[in-house]
Amino acid sequence: SADEKTCRLSLRDVYYFEVVDGASFLYCRSAVYSCRFRLYEFEELCRGTMFFRCSKSMVLNADKIDVSALKRLLGIGG
Repeated sequence: SADEKTCRLSLRDVYYFEVVDGASFLYCRSAVYSCRFRLYEFEELCRGTMFFRCSKSMVLNADKIDVSALKRLLGIGG
């Protein structure tokens, strides 16, 4: 549509990619972008990076996981 803007993103800025109700989205630190990639296309693009498929509809950037915060959330460790 006329309202659409094209943005160029670096993979290192993407926290995760998700498909919701057939629509694809890239989630960054402070913004969410709609995307034309299908899940398998995004997986191909990320081959050899720290991205991995963590569910049927999501590809996660392992570099963005804060392990210490995750441990606190889960009550693991000290």
